[in-house]
Amino acid sequence: MGYRTERYSLLARTAAKKRPRQLLGIASRKARNRVIPRLPVDVDERYRRRIPDSLTTDFEAHSIDNRRLRSSLSEAERRRYRNLSSEFARGAVAFLNRTRRVSSPAEATPDDEQLTGLPRLWFIKLAAFEPFLWGILGYETPEECGEFAARVDSWLESCVETERIGSRVGYLRGFWAPYSVSLRITALSRYGAWKGGLTEAEERFLYKNLLFLENNVEWDVGGNHLIDNGAALVVGGSVFPEVGDRFVYRGMNVLKSTAETQFFDDGYHFERSPMYHLEVTERMLTALSIHSEQRTNPSEWLNQTVAAACSFAEYLRPPDGRIPLLNDAVFEQAHRLETILEYASSLGVDVQPRDRPGESALYWFEADGTSLLLDAGDSGPDHQMAHTHNDPSTVLIWTEGTRMITDTGVFDYQSGVKRTASRSVESHNTVQVSKIEPKTYGGRFRMGGTITTRTTASTKNGILAVATRYEAGESDPYQHRRTVYRGDDWLFVWDNVEAESSPYISRLHAHPEVSVQEEGSSVAFTRRNGPELHVRPVRIEEVGIETGPYFPKFGETIERAVVEFRTENRAFGYFAVDKDVDIELEREDSLPTTVHVDGQTTVLPRIET
Repeated sequence: MGYRTERYSLLARTAAKKRPRQLLGIASRKARNRVIPRLPVDVDERYRRRIPDSLTTDFEAHSIDNRRLRSSLSEAERRRYRNLSSEFARGAVAFLNRTRRVSSPAEATPDDEQLTGLPRLWFIKLAAFEPFLWGILGYETPEECGEFAARVDSWLESCVETERIGSRVGYLRGFWAPYSVSLRITALSRYGAWKGGLTEAEERFLYKNLLFLENNVEWDVGGNHLIDNGAALVVGGSVFPEVGDRFVYRGMNVLKSTAETQFFDDGYHFERSPMYHLEVTERMLTALSIHSEQRTNPSEWLNQTVAAACSFAEYLRPPDGRIPLLNDAVFEQAHRLETILEYASSLGVDVQPRDRPGESALYWFEADGTSLLLDAGDSGPDHQMAHTHNDPSTVLIWTEGTRMITDTGVFDYQSGVKRTASRSVESHNTVQVSKIEPKTYGGRFRMGGTITTRTTASTKNGILAVATRYEAGESDPYQHRRTVYRGDDWLFVWDNVEAESSPYISRLHAHPEVSVQEEGSSVAFTRRNGPELHVRPVRIEEVGIETGPYFPKFGETIERAVVEFRTENRAFGYFAVDKDVDIELEREDSLPTTVHVDGQTTVLPRIET
């Protein structure tokens, strides 16, 4: 199949998974993007006519919320925001770990020469007024950062005067991209509270943004964008006590829809990215914070959704406190997990501890200082696969609280080698059959379909065991079953593959600060001046140590060691322990039955999937 044919085939299969409302929205957006700027109609004037002649604002709830969020930040986070503010005051803008000198932010466009080589998300953040937040969260008042505040005021004044809705072809992918508008509304609302109010022109500009978003809720994109849309309408609408209720009502309806459709029964966001889970949880916390300040009886469904999402964040917290980089996830894009939980605590959110997952199927295993996280869930909802990777049954491992075996993260969302690498099965700690990808993927956000798992958990003989099975491979199908067992001082990962092709490659991606070497029958993972993890392969014919990329932050690449276990056996696996021990395994055909570790015998439970 030629590249172009394959590309259009993937596009068609991705589109076929979309819901009718999404497809209609995509078609409408593309048409408006091209046609409206060519019509002899002043769309911006039509929006301006709908702005009330007199606007009354109230930022008290937003001021309270600013203080709540600011006090939830660590000193390192606030210092980072102050540094970004200082750089911005001197003309430098930094997003995605890439800095550009932007002489006039208000004049920047997606195709600006100043932004050449940057991913589209960089401009989206600029158009979203993200730098406003650097000062708001770094400093108590504008007086503490006068140069920054002056530059932001100048930028805002220019945008108020020049940015017109529908004036350019492609406007819905530029300054007026609804996602940017959502974040811009929240930033403007926070900014008005921070500096003690907005000018009349700025108030009208904020109201115009609300009118625009009200007409352009991203039902076509769905996912986390809808939560940003809904939260922005609530936050921005709450600025206007006399005429903003319509926006608050619309935003609450959008958020209620996402609460009903985008969260699993254990509170995890359905796009299965820990980073996006924290982002959408923060958006809902902000909506709850402001809504509860202005209403005596905030909606119970919002309380429950936020509480469940925060409870899952607590459940997901790894030993080192930093999010697992599953699917599209990096550090320093969302606020820290601890910050989100502190923010929730300041609102009195009832965070209930969990000891087992629900529909998320993210299982923790703890054994003598070693922690393993198994992602046994489906790859994602059929209609929302944009942030999904080919990582079925991947595992992550910490030893004595430090990260040893990691996922890969994501460099950015631009099409290319790095985007392809981050989503490939080769970049995850699971099994690859020959050179087959579990699902076809491509471009920035396309995925040919979801991987559906069947998972069973069991606790017998003092052993926790979780088995998950899935079918994958489109032109060359196969089945993979992975079972993880937890003993007192060992963890055991066992794989069964039913496939026509071979070999079978099980990978473990080391953290960059971990050195890897073979030691007899084991592979030793050693953190610099820290703990060790010993992995003992079983029924593996070849052990190789390769290198691969690690993308812990947007725009950052670090090389690290990758261990590859290769075999022609259809049943194989490995033990993970924190010291070199004697291990023997008994099995019947493809199923392990008994483990002997340093003379202690453990009978393994048999579970079906």
